[in-house]
Amino acid sequence: MANAAGPTAPYDAFTINGYWSYGADPSNSTISLTMRGDEGFQFGAQQIGGDHYYYALVSAPTGQTLSTGTFPTTRFGDATHYGLDVFGDHVGCNTSTGSLTIHSLTRDPASKAVTSIAASFRMQDCVEARGEIRWHSDMAYVDGAQTPNSLGFATVDLGHTAPAQTVTITSSGSSALQLGAASLGGAVPTAFAITGNTCSNVTLQYGQTCTISVKGQPTAAAVQTATITIPDNSTFGKRTIDLRMTGRLGAEGTYVAEGPHRVLDTREGQGAPKAPIGSGKTLHLQLGASATSR
Repeated sequence: MANAAGPTAPYDAFTINGYWSYGADPSNSTISLTMRGDEGFQFGAQQIGGDHYYYALVSAPTGQTLSTGTFPTTRFGDATHYGLDVFGDHVGCNTSTGSLTIHSLTRDPASKAVTSIAASFRMQDCVEARGEIRWHSDMAYVDGAQTPNSLGFATVDLGHTAPAQTVTITSSGSSALQLGAASLGGAVPTAFAITGNTCSNVTLQYGQTCTISVKGQPTAAAVQTATITIPDNSTFGKRTIDLRMTGRLGAEGTYVAEGPHRVLDTREGQGAPKAPIGSGKTLHLQLGASATSR
């Protein structure tokens, strides 16, 4: 496909992956940064013409100032942790831990407002969120968005195959997204199979896409999960696609092999009365369920 016009410096961007997957820049979202006190800010992206929204609340440790470096985080922060709270589309966490790397930062000397920032974040616990923050920054970034973010195959009878489903990955960074070879791993990778793949070992410029398709075939009557991992050149080094399916023993009959055994013996009265079959006589034999019990 033809390259879409990518972002140009200085960059305003908010990329997020994990529980959500979205790449916001001025072409698709309204991006804003609002100070919260002297040493914290709210960074947000509101989809233009749509309902998606994402926010990150960032604050320096108690009694400290915003600065460059890599820091541990909790939701509200404290004397030794930055505050980091990422939420969107009506989903957030009561508690969280993670990390924040502020690559570059400039501030207005008089108002202390953040005038530019480049940062990478990762939040975990109730949901995982990782991505990039850019506000009036010259620092390039790499990321991609997945649609859908994960694949669920619902309930599938043993011996049957769920139809393939497809994930589309779209490059959403200012620099090209370089993808490595996709692999299946996790708890039960043998319950899934990749049926189509244009994402392995490709380079995607901004707006370009690739697809990966997966089918499910349960190997047990249980919940079965797996993960597709694709190495990439983003800050976090990989993309993941979670897979889930429930195997079920269906209503179809199950064949059980039986050993050979006698079904008719008029000498013993098995399958017919215990009596000789005389000349010109007829014996009706019906074979049904096994004559032996287990």
